[in-house]
Amino acid sequence: MKKNLHIIIISAIFSVVIWVSISLSNEFFTTIRVPISIINVPNGFGVASRLPEHINIRVKGRGWKLFGLNFSGDKEYLVSVENNTGKFTIKLSNSISENTWLGSDLQLIDFSPNTIELLIEQHVSTKVKVMPSFEYEFKTGYGLASPVKIVPDSVLITGAESLVKNLKSVLTSHIIFKGLEEKTSEYIPLTIERQLKSNFTNVRVDLDVQRIVDKEFYSVEINVMGLPADRDVVLLPNKVDISLRGGIDYLSKLNNDDIKLFVNYSEILSDTIGSIAPSFTIPTQTELLYLKPNRIRYIIKKY
Repeated sequence: MKKNLHIIIISAIFSVVIWVSISLSNEFFTTIRVPISIINVPNGFGVASRLPEHINIRVKGRGWKLFGLNFSGDKEYLVSVENNTGKFTIKLSNSISENTWLGSDLQLIDFSPNTIELLIEQHVSTKVKVMPSFEYEFKTGYGLASPVKIVPDSVLITGAESLVKNLKSVLTSHIIFKGLEEKTSEYIPLTIERQLKSNFTNVRVDLDVQRIVDKEFYSVEINVMGLPADRDVVLLPNKVDISLRGGIDYLSKLNNDDIKLFVNYSEILSDTIGSIAPSFTIPTQTELLYLKPNRIRYIIKKY
């Protein structure tokens, strides 16, 4: 019984192979979808037209050939402009000879689109800003301790003049960072039109992620600016407490000398209520939470 079963299985497989071979010997129609690429552009010139990403080619051929065509890996339809410049229309079927991967044993029935409008212009280059296109989410208690850094922050773009002349920036690919709790660097591709070239295809994004904490600085002295030689100002009080928020690595290194509090004598003269709010300069990586007290009284003395 087992011997008969083996014979039946082998016979079935052989029958399928014969059937497939006969079927693939017949002719069929199929439509293949391939990207388009422009070749034989003169040196120093580029394509300004916005071309379709893909074209559809309807072909007729034997099944085995069509089967192989669909599994032959990356392929594109090459369109030659034969070193022409300016604006013109080109028929896609005129470039069949450039595409040897199609083979002489296939019959090309139709192209969609059948023609494309081309504009070939002189190349120009311009330097543009790289703009971020990403989102980030932090673990609780963490955040950015300093602005996002992109390296390089600008790139050189080269392409047809009409595409480049009004270009001000290029975007990074969109990416989402999740669960951030430490400093992170990642290379991200730029999103650049096919007709353009850049001296960089990727940029590095640096995220300075730290635990965000608050820190109090006590008895920070207030200075009076612009004081005439014959005047003195007594501030009440002349020291205040200040609270800052920022990354733990930055805040842990700060002391009172890194914080500048001051009042301008001219503001005292123009004051009408008897107290003023001190101005301040704090490190760029920090955020002011409060001054205590937030208004200062004063006494002007004349010598």
